[in-house]
Amino acid sequence: MAFIPDQNEILNILQHSPVFRGIEPDRLKKKFAPAMETITLGRPSGESSFLIDDYFYIVLRGMVHGFVSDEYGERRVSIFVLKEGDGFDVLSLLGERDRKLVYSCLGRKAICLQVPLPTMRKWIREEPQMSKALLLYLAHLLAELEELVFDLSLYDTSTRLVKLLLRHAKTNIHGNHGPSILYHLTHEELASLIGSVRVVVSRQVQKLKKMSLIEVEKGKIIIRDLKLLMDLIEKRKKEIKK
Repeated sequence: MAFIPDQNEILNILQHSPVFRGIEPDRLKKKFAPAMETITLGRPSGESSFLIDDYFYIVLRGMVHGFVSDEYGERRVSIFVLKEGDGFDVLSLLGERDRKLVYSCLGRKAICLQVPLPTMRKWIREEPQMSKALLLYLAHLLAELEELVFDLSLYDTSTRLVKLLLRHAKTNIHGNHGPSILYHLTHEELASLIGSVRVVVSRQVQKLKKMSLIEVEKGKIIIRDLKLLMDLIEKRKKEIKK
């Protein structure tokens, strides 16, 4: 059973959330936090996505991705990957959201705060600082989308997979905290994160294993050599420039 963050941890996450950037901690505690409800989002009955028509969410634990699928539902591409403190769906705050963009947990489940959309919209009208924060957050999401388009245009599947592994390992690249680990991501989910398909990703994962760059255990990928992965990316970048 997932551990639910306590009130102090929730307030700390809200304080560092890009959605509430600039709001004083005391006001977060007295005005905003009491209107939020903690909820665990998962995959009941084998469903791969959840509806967000009536609420805005802040991620507390786990990861959530917003993705689009082809008309047959056989291939999907993750547009946004959201972690602790990120919010979704910002577009729903601006009007009717795009029905092609749906959200799902990456891994087994995610713990979020949910706020009714009318409440969130009221806060935006009343709080100039929140309006500014949301505009900056939108700009950040657009920059991520631009990077995705760039990667899909220039890099092959192998390079995109390595870049994904490095992106999730960023906190450890300059630290000394042991190997970086990706938990509970299926090959199908990895494929959606890099705009590929499961069979191709499985082949590339096996290739990285044979190179001793990663290890694969049940439910996780362990990155064993960050430096070689980084060197591999730099080599691919130089090849493209040529």
